[in-house]
Order: sequence, then C-alpha cells, then structure tokens
Amino acid sequence: MKIDREKLVAKHNPILSEIDFSSPLSVGNGEFCFTADPTGLQTLYDEYAGSVEKGGVPLCTMSQWGWHTAMPPDGVPYTEADVAMTEYEWNGRTVHYTSRRMENSASFPHSKEAYQWLRENPHRMNLATIGFFLDEKPISQNMITVLHQELILLQGLLSSEFLLSDHGTNHVIQTKTAVHPQKDALLVSVKCPKELEERLSVRIRFPYGASDITGADFSADRKALHSLEKTEWDGSKKIASSLTAEHIVDNDRYYFGLTDLSPKTSGNSCRTKPQIDSSNFFIEQKLSPGINQFCMVFATTVEEVQKTFNKQNKNPFLFFEPVTVWWYNFWKKTGIISFESSTDSRAELLEKRIILSIYLIAIQSCGSMPPQETGLLCNSWHGKFHLEMHFWHGAAMAFYNNPELLEKSFSWYSQHLSDAIYNASTNGYKGARWPKQVANDAKNSPSPISVLLIWQQPHIIYLLDAVRRTKKTAEEELAFMNENWFLIRYTADFMADYAVYNKDSGFYELLPPVIPVQERHQEESVTNPAFEVSYWKYGLSTAIGWAEKLNIAVPDIWKKVQEKMTPPPSGNGILWAHQNCPNTFKSFASDHPSMLLNWSFIKDKRISPQTAETTLDTFLQTWDFESLWGWDFAFLAMTASRLGNNTLAMNLLSIDTPKNYYAPNGHNSQKTRTDLPAYLPGNGGLLLAFAVILTLSRVEPDKKTELAPGFVVQSENIMEYPDPDF
Repeated sequence: MKIDREKLVAKHNPILSEIDFSSPLSVGNGEFCFTADPTGLQTLYDEYAGSVEKGGVPLCTMSQWGWHTAMPPDGVPYTEADVAMTEYEWNGRTVHYTSRRMENSASFPHSKEAYQWLRENPHRMNLATIGFFLDEKPISQNMITVLHQELILLQGLLSSEFLLSDHGTNHVIQTKTAVHPQKDALLVSVKCPKELEERLSVRIRFPYGASDITGADFSADRKALHSLEKTEWDGSKKIASSLTAEHIVDNDRYYFGLTDLSPKTSGNSCRTKPQIDSSNFFIEQKLSPGINQFCMVFATTVEEVQKTFNKQNKNPFLFFEPVTVWWYNFWKKTGIISFESSTDSRAELLEKRIILSIYLIAIQSCGSMPPQETGLLCNSWHGKFHLEMHFWHGAAMAFYNNPELLEKSFSWYSQHLSDAIYNASTNGYKGARWPKQVANDAKNSPSPISVLLIWQQPHIIYLLDAVRRTKKTAEEELAFMNENWFLIRYTADFMADYAVYNKDSGFYELLPPVIPVQERHQEESVTNPAFEVSYWKYGLSTAIGWAEKLNIAVPDIWKKVQEKMTPPPSGNGILWAHQNCPNTFKSFASDHPSMLLNWSFIKDKRISPQTAETTLDTFLQTWDFESLWGWDFAFLAMTASRLGNNTLAMNLLSIDTPKNYYAPNGHNSQKTRTDLPAYLPGNGGLLLAFAVILTLSRVEPDKKTELAPGFVVQSENIMEYPDPDF
C-alpha cells in the first residue's frame, strides 16, 4: 500500500499559537531564506535578537551570495601573509599554519588583529529586516496576540493570523509568506482591515553587516559605512508602484526591489507607492484595505531585479502558484518514511523529525555553495561554513531521490579548485587540500583547529560518488564523471602525498600536526587518527574506481597508499581515538566518538565485528552523552544497526539529551550552546541514518516492516544505500 504523502506531510506542519523565540518558521529555496515571527514578517526583530543570549533565534533574511567584508581601520584588507605562523615538524621538513594567535612583532606588526579579522571576514550578512509598522512606529510584542501560524509544508507557504492591539481595539491581520522557488524573491500577501488604511505599513530596513549570529548591525555609528540609494529603471519596462534601491556596505553592494502586485479591486484602486528614506536606511509601503500583495527581490545586479519583476505572474489568483507547484512536485518525488502502525510513542517523534528535516535541508542546506551549520537561518562561526560538515548536511539528498539538490554545491568546489591546490602547495603538498572553516572565497580561517583538520578531504569524493550512483543511464553517469574527474584527481593526489610510508611497520601513516574528528586532542600528539585512516583508504579506493571506469591510468602512489594504509589503532579489542591514545575511554570520553565512525556510513573490513561491538559497548558505559553533537547520534545509530541492534539504534536516535533536541520548527538545536539554536548537520545526519539503517535491515520499499519492537516502518523513493566497504 502506498504512503498517503499528503496526509503524512500535512500531519507534521509546524503550528504556533504563541510567540516562541527559539522556534521561528522559515521559507526558502536553498539559495535564499526568510525567517519570520508570528506576524509572518519580522515585526518583532528587536525582541528576537534580544533573546539570543537565552537560546532565541534572530530573524534573518539571508542568501548564498550575500557576504560582507568589514574594512580594517586603514581600509586595506588583511591577508594570511599578515599573520605570524606556527611552525611544526612533519616528516623531516617544516610546515606552517595560522593555528595560534601570536602577539604582534616587528616582522608581523598586525598579526593579532589580522588573525581575528580573517576569522570574521567575509561573513554572511542579514540583507534586510521586513516588518509591520503602525503609524510609522514599531509594533511591540505586547501589541500582538498570536491566533494561528502554520507552515504548510506541502505548499511551502507560511500562513499567519494575529490580533494587533491599537488603543484598546483589536484588528485581525492575515499574512501569507513564501519564497519563489527559482528567485531570491519574497512573496507577501497581507489582508488589511479598512480602519488601518495607510496606518499599517510594511517597512524594509537595511542594516550594516555583522559577523555575529544576527548578521546585522543597526547601531548609529555604522551609518557612515553604508548607504541606501534609489535606482531608476528604463521607463519602458518599469512596473507601476515599484521601487528599486542599491545598498552599498563598505566595498560590497546588492540591489533590492519592491513591487505591488495586489489585485486591482474597488477597495484598493488608489494605492500609495513605496517610499525610500535613504538617511534612515528603509523603504516603506503603506497598506490599503483588502488584499495587498508584494514581491520583494534581492539580487547582485539591478538587471536581475528587473528581470524577476517582469517575469513575476501578475494574476492575483496565481500569485503563489510557482511556489506551491514546486513544493507539490518536491513532496511527490522525495524519499519519504512513515511510522504509521507503530506502537512505540517515539516512532511518531522520529517521523516528525524526518519530515521536517527533509524540508529544512532543502531550504537551508541545498544551495550553490556548502552551508553553514545554521544554514541560511542565522550566522554561526562568524557566518562561515565548515567543509567537514557538508557531508552531514547534504549526503542524504542523494539517497532521498533529490541528488540534484546536493549536486548544486559541486560548482563551488570546481570554481575553487585552484584555491585548494594553492592551499596544499603552501606546505609543499601535491594536489588540492580543501579547507575547513571558510567563506565564499574558499580561504582558510586562522584557527587552532580548522587549519589542521583533515577529515573533510574525502568528503567531496564520497558526495560525488553518491550522486554518480543516481544517474539513470550509462551515458549520464559517464558525462557526470568526466565533468567532475578533476575534483577527484586533485583531492586524491593530496591524500596520497599527505600519507607517509613507515618502513618499519610497512604501512602508510597520517602524522602530526593534525586535529582529528574528536577535536579534544593536541595536534602534535596525534598520529593515525582512527576514522581518518579508514576514510583515507575509502577515498583512494573510490578515486581508483573512478579512474578505472574512465580508462585513466591510476597513479602508482594511489594504489600503494590505498593498499598499505595503516589500520585503525586499537588495543585489547577496543578502537582508540588515535595511535598515541590508549586511554581514550578513560581520559577522552567526550565530544565525537570518532573511532566508531569506521563502522557507520562506511565499513572498514579490517575491523572485526567483535572489535566494533566491544568499542560500542565501552562507549555506552563511559562516554559523556551531553558532550555529543547532533550528528553523533546518527552515526552511532548506524553503527548499532550494522551490528544488528536496531533497538539500540532507535534508542540512540530518540534519546533525550541536550544536543539531540529538536525544536517545534524542526531544527536540531544544540541546547547547551546559545550560538547554535539550529544545527543542520544533525538534521541531515538523521536522514542519512535512516537510509543506511533501512538498507542494512533489508527493509523492502513500499512494504511495512517492523524495524525494531514497536517501530513499524514504510518507505518510498529511498535509494538502497551502497554500503561502502573496503
């Protein structure tokens, strides 16, 4: 029996009946995202921003292209050459990294400032705050009573209804909000009561950029650093009641357009055109009685704004049609999982998390470049993304029948391959070394961790191979492989060159300085981190497979390293974090238990089932569960399932602990950290875990199966997991 998709998805629509600062709702398309309060806009921006220190979420309008670089005092951007580097010995030579923040010196007079500046710039910025104003004054929280707000997942539409209190009189306001599926355009419909004619307005405020969680700085002392100016269009193409503006922020700029697409009825035939106040950085549109419909476009060129307006459907009955059609088709084809007929109360909880995670990954993590941990919701780590997390965000999309959403981000790797090659060359390595904490420019951020992390290297190989497997014909597969071969080649070249042959052991090794997945270890003490040596072998094995399929000669060094990569370190039948850490479970039992990754989404055949099981048992007895991160629960569940224990897998996925918390809006919030009110690697990891578990458990598509006692599962369009073992 087929899953009733409409019923299943609609069952999990997020619904709010009160203000919840920790769980605002978002609409987006992977390239552009708008997060709203219960008014359907960002009317209570200040209140939400003020709640951040208590775990609240700021209200942001963010895009993939919307980056800002704040200028140093002298107006000249710093570079890595301004930072004093830390020297390390590696295989008989000296290597250099910007790993420690050094004091200024005669040779590096700005090292300390440059180190921090490069960490914070560029950063993603909040493009604008869009909210209701009454009589040209802000509307406060005590003026609003939430009646009903619902994110209609099937339509990608946010529907909001609230009471606005005005000197003892309550007015019902209804708002619908959506993001166009192909454009960075916000579609807003507002039903305004007659008595508020031209008293109620929508105001779009433009902030200075910031590297903090809000991505915005509205302080008065920033006014001199940015400007907002009206721009004119070619009169023959101009639409009535529209306005475009250019926002210049230091050396960055973007364009905004507002056009009125309201139905022309007798109730609102005489409309007020939008007005701009350049000195106070806002655009305002007064509302008329009845239905007010606006299209708000953000773009890097005024021509793109104009193009979007000219193509936007002006038929009021079809205003949201492009949005609803796209989301209907998305939910019709995406991989989906139902726990109907389950008796365990946690089954519906997991089902809800799966449905909302599919939506959130689609709007937050599937764009033209790798996503932040917080996606386009707000800033994390100064607005930069982490390449070691790209896997956890997006890998599942290949197995949930949405490989094209993951594939969009591959262009960023292609565009920045030369940067990764340069990154490797700075320390004398061949190939391409992918950084960890970066912005759109692909430049490594100085950090005691990011410049020394390496487990992100094989990710692009895994992701490319996952998408390759989804190609429907041999011709499509070959074309895809040819197009992306250079990413595989240069990534594998670095991996092979980075491994060092130990003539005493007869194995290739990974030597210090290195920070492993479990970031608790000193870089100079780490040799052969457990997961990395397995992942290195997997990555080179896959690269060799690509070369053979393409009839390309395989470099001898690839074969040698792949065949002779040292096995994960262990003792007494238990895997260690790294070769120099026999006391892993006594002194380092916190953070990511990375030694168990080797038997999760990949399987290192050199590890026996007994060793994997004993290591998992030891972990369960000793580890600090509150220190685990959202995606840890996902891979631990995969490990349990691989060992034939789906009951433990379900327990791990549903365990009640701070970093396995999911807010009403579906985000995996890391409750012990106010800087991570959302953590999308947890959402993506959950989806991947079920793709792996369904395959390992031999769950047949379209059939109801008892996955574990009390958990009856049915799935559709989930691709069989290829289960890499090597």
